[in-house]
Amino acid sequence: MTDLQVLGIDEPFSMEELKKAYRDKSKCFHPDRNEDNLTSHLAMIRLNLAYSNLKSQLTSEPVYTVKQKPDDNAYAIYKDGIQRFQTIHPSRWKSFSMNLKSLTGASHTRSDTPDIIQNLIREMAMAYISFTHIVNDHENSPWYADSLAKMKEIEKMTVRYVKIKESYETGQNN
Repeated sequence: MTDLQVLGIDEPFSMEELKKAYRDKSKCFHPDRNEDNLTSHLAMIRLNLAYSNLKSQLTSEPVYTVKQKPDDNAYAIYKDGIQRFQTIHPSRWKSFSMNLKSLTGASHTRSDTPDIIQNLIREMAMAYISFTHIVNDHENSPWYADSLAKMKEIEKMTVRYVKIKESYETGQNN
């Protein structure tokens, strides 16, 4: 499926149309509505990926409000955390060599999923450590508030992924 097919829209599309299609589709698959449903979770990941790809087609380069200072150690730590966070975010699951077809539920290799989820959990811990360094050692950093927010998001994601992994492994044993 193409990104356009996943979201059910045609080209040309506006940002408003993209957002509406994403909101409508996410109501069906969002993990808050389907906490232990692996298929819905994987569909939501595919939906996030499609949305991210199509959104990037409509937008230009990102605008950063804070510029890097060459000697800023806090920025280097924050940047490491952000890079890891982007890797673990559901829209980036393809970074773990997961076949995109498996995200839609088609031709999903069930035996690969617990290992993929475990790798994501491990990467979440590494991102969390980077953001913890900012919070503990660089309180006056411009990245302090975002690091706190990312830590909370990682905590929620970790709990969700651990539950999915456990339910998946329990399902494998039955």
